[in-house]
Amino acid sequence: MVQDSAAHGHRFIPPLEAAGFAVLLAGAFVADQSLRDYAQQHRSRDPLIGIGNSNGDPLYVAPPIGLLWVVGKLAHKPKWSTAAWHTIEATALAGGADQILKLVSGRSRPGEDIRPGSFHPFSGNVSFPSGHVTVAFAVASTLAKETGDKWWIDVLLYGFAANTARARINDDRHWLSDVVVGAALGHLGARFIERSRGTKIGKTKIVLGPTSVGLSIGF
Repeated sequence: MVQDSAAHGHRFIPPLEAAGFAVLLAGAFVADQSLRDYAQQHRSRDPLIGIGNSNGDPLYVAPPIGLLWVVGKLAHKPKWSTAAWHTIEATALAGGADQILKLVSGRSRPGEDIRPGSFHPFSGNVSFPSGHVTVAFAVASTLAKETGDKWWIDVLLYGFAANTARARINDDRHWLSDVVVGAALGHLGARFIERSRGTKIGKTKIVLGPTSVGLSIGF
């Protein structure tokens, strides 16, 4: 059982990690324009771009994760079904945060406005952060934790997630800072679910409505 991390002196986001991310994000904002220009001048059409876009699309990600859950249940492989369920939780949580930030920030996509600083809150613009990258890193971070200390699996999972970030920049759908924040959201969503196991906040369930599907997190 995972105990309350704060009670044991473990912060959800350690100060050094937070500071490092702040520096990384600041650098990403500075490099937004130059990287966008470079990416479009050297735009790639290799097959990995298509794979990267699919890897972050819930329509492509949900079926294999759902299948893993079903197979785990039918084959009495609790580790498989648990890994799948935690992935669903992390993706839903991180994806929800992503949608809120998109709504509030109202940032234009590179192809819509060549100025990286074009933020218009509640305008309907949805570049910041990248939803595809959020999903890709939520999946990668969760499965990396669930599969234990196997470095080659970590490399494979995070390699797929990084390729999604590359694809979104290559296709002129996102700025560098969009994918940096998306990656952070996905990773933090997975960390939250992992830390919340065995606690009240770990009690989650899928809520079905007439026109929507949601995730309920108990506190």
